Amino acid sequence: FIASMSTDEASPSVPPSSSSSSCDEGSARVRKPHFIKDRKKKNREERLKGLKVCIDMGFFGEIQCMGQLACDSLARQVSHGYGHSMRSRQPLNMHLCNLDRASALGKVMEQWNMYKWSMEISEKNFLEMFAETHSRDQLVYLSPDSPNVLDTLDKDCVYIIGGLIDYDREQNITLDKATRSGIRHARLPVPHTVNVKILCVDHVLKLLLDFDMNGDWPGAFERVLPKRKQNSNPNAKPKSSSSKSTTHTPPSSSSSSSSLSSSSSSSSSSSSSSEPSISSSSLLTSTPTS
Repeated sequence: FIASMSTDEASPSVPPSSSSSSCDEGSARVRKPHFIKDRKKKNREERLKGLKVCIDMGFFGEIQCMGQLACDSLARQVSHGYGHSMRSRQPLNMHLCNLDRASALGKVMEQWNMYKWSMEISEKNFLEMFAETHSRDQLVYLSPDSPNVLDTLDKDCVYIIGGLIDYDREQNITLDKATRSGIRHARLPVPHTVNVKILCVDHVLKLLLDFDMNGDWPGAFERVLPKRKQNSNPNAKPKSSSSKSTTHTPPSSSSSSSSLSSSSSSSSSSSSSSEPSISSSSLLTSTPTS
């Protein structure tokens, strides 16, 4: 009723014979752009105060030719992380670098309308993108292969995330890129209760946002990661890791060795041989996307 009254006062030329439904639709068309403009302005102001995070989108052209499925998967992960960030009370100051708009990944981003989102997107690399605002000491590349542990977050730094799909196929790639660029590198303090080493892009964004607001890494991992990526039984991890480090035999040899055991303990041997296969499959299936 208030919206219809304000519309009638603002536009007296509207004939009184128009129905209430048309007034409501007209008021929605009049008022909606103002709300969107105010919300975008507020989100931009809050975003500029947040933690600066940059996603490196240049691996699709550097590593190998990735298919349409990988492009869609990365775009979906960026979308999930962005949406989670914008719904929080302190959103991240997100950037995308090394993104060619004419590439297959850039076309997917354009289809998802990401170029109109509240984040900076550039075809430049991270060194050129932050050359005027940050020094190289203030750029930190997050890599699971780094020996440095990221204990705290600095608002003056930019944390770079590698936009990778099926990262387990390429080892040390983010660490080597950080070393070649001459910037710092660090890894997240993944607790022992997490049964994966490689994290998805959206999970890294959510972990950084959670720790920025709460300051608790173990709690952030527990709140962000799904249950399938967390060990329900902490005693199972040392067993699977030790068996993986001491034996490097394929599954066929493990099955043949289990068949040589006594028939009286067949049930126990089958249960013990199934544990390493479960842990290894979880490491492979949970890596690409979630």
